[in-house]
Amino acid sequence: MNTTETGQATQGPLDDFWAQRPVRPLHGRKVAGVAAGISARYGIDPLLTRILFVVTTFYSGVGVLIYLLGWLLLPGEGDETSPAEALVTTKRSATGAVLTIVLGILLIPTASIVVDGGFTAFLVLGLAGAALYLLHRNRNGSGSGAAPYPTPPTPGAPMPPASEGSVAAGMDAPTSVVDAPIHPATPPPPPPPNWAPPAYGPPPPPFPPKPPKRRSPVTAITFGVVLVVAAAMLLLEGRYGFSANGTEMFGVLLVVMGIGLVVGAFVRGGRGLILLVIPTILITLGSGVTHRLNTSGAHVNWSANSISEVQPSYNLDAGKASLDLTAVRVPAGETKNISVKVNIGEVNVTLPTAVAAEVSCKSGLGAVNCLDSQVGGLPSRVTASAPGEPEYGKIVLDVEVGTGAVEVDRG
Repeated sequence: MNTTETGQATQGPLDDFWAQRPVRPLHGRKVAGVAAGISARYGIDPLLTRILFVVTTFYSGVGVLIYLLGWLLLPGEGDETSPAEALVTTKRSATGAVLTIVLGILLIPTASIVVDGGFTAFLVLGLAGAALYLLHRNRNGSGSGAAPYPTPPTPGAPMPPASEGSVAAGMDAPTSVVDAPIHPATPPPPPPPNWAPPAYGPPPPPFPPKPPKRRSPVTAITFGVVLVVAAAMLLLEGRYGFSANGTEMFGVLLVVMGIGLVVGAFVRGGRGLILLVIPTILITLGSGVTHRLNTSGAHVNWSANSISEVQPSYNLDAGKASLDLTAVRVPAGETKNISVKVNIGEVNVTLPTAVAAEVSCKSGLGAVNCLDSQVGGLPSRVTASAPGEPEYGKIVLDVEVGTGAVEVDRG
């Protein structure tokens, strides 16, 4: 807190932010009202704020940590103070002491997860704090020190002096209705002869139409940046050996979208990004589950050394499966149908180079690389074929994964 030349105390930026922090409303909340309070305080679309909480949660739980801190440090509507301050002061908070202690305990493992996230988690946490501070300065004015609500007078304090010209300033006003003079009602004068009410004039001109609302360019610019970043990562992976799993790649795209949402909160735009963020979150979740199963789930290796050892179908509920058919030779004029299905995970099939093949690859949520034909999406499907030597027959392969990646090659 600073002091002016007249000795009057002024609030610094942090003191001003703390004094005018958001209030968690009773209505419009989904959990504790943290997102709704921030949105109402700074004039942001609540849906954008909630999307930002979800996006930042993907980075080592940063969103959960911020929400818990907001729950503990932001007062509720009608409360005298925040839940955390109510534990150490005599002021009242609607959040009970037991719940407040539980929330404080939950902060410990959540903060530990954020710390384990390393530089990326701290970067996202710092960006979130900077965005909140900039919102306060942009929407409220830096160091204004004005309280968000008027302070009620203290009981027993002297009333302020009445302004000049008021009743309390010395005007001889009646002290009761009885003391006021009573005047008889005067009837209105009669209308002049030949009087007629005025005729109505023409209707007023209609209001000019409102100018069309200018569309914010935040959505288009962010979408363009997302495409550029995605193309750059694919280029680095293809030419320079850049290695990243699907969760990491989609996570980078979520960071770009999150920055676009923050910018949109300042310029009151970017709502269209929600249509881009939601499917990206779903893809990131699916990719994360697949990666976790591939690294810690079941690993199944199937192989066949002759046509008689080949099974008509191979199935796996969850995990990573490999099928090696490089030693299989199909007699000329014959066709061998093979089906491979995995619900959640990854499939890698290696076909013989001497045998012709017709392959159908499908993934409900994930990437597909089928005989060097690559595609990714929701869902992904590729059909491809490869020639073989005339003395051998043909393999017809159908590979399907519910959530995960598919790769078929020849070796």
